Amino acid sequence: MNGGVYIPFGNAGANVLTGPGTVNFDFSAFKGFRVSESKRMEFRSEWFNAMNHAQFLNPSAAVNTGTTGRLLNAKPSRQIQMALKFIF
Repeated sequence: MNGGVYIPFGNAGANVLTGPGTVNFDFSAFKGFRVSESKRMEFRSEWFNAMNHAQFLNPSAAVNTGTTGRLLNAKPSRQIQMALKFIF
């Protein structure tokens, strides 16, 4: 930005380096168990990026390097979290 005026590099238009789409499915399941009349336990399992799809970040937009337009980073792969909760 130069004084509020957009100056593109060369003859490229604005927003020519768009990133790939994101496919993300999160999943959660839990089950409650009664231990006594007033106490119970709850088991919970949460899956983030359950289908383990690659989720790449936006391409490099640095014009003065050799990495222009390359996908260099990605979000984390599948992550699973489990918990056991005692309610009294």
